[in-house]
Amino acid sequence: MAPSTRRQESLKFMALNARRAEARKMKTALLREDAKRMKSYDKTSEVNDESKPTCFFDESL
Repeated sequence: MAPSTRRQESLKFMALNARRAEARKMKTALLREDAKRMKSYDKTSEVNDESKPTCFFDESL
């Protein structure tokens, strides 16, 4: 196997960095999506929580 040149090594590292950057972007997007999903779940569970009493404000008083 022939020794690799500096240019070849540089290209390898550039490709590796590009793959890592893409993986970071994907992971960030997935985490953001999960956070949004959990927020919407929390909102719906608060609305549907039957253990909390329902209070109504009567403005006629």
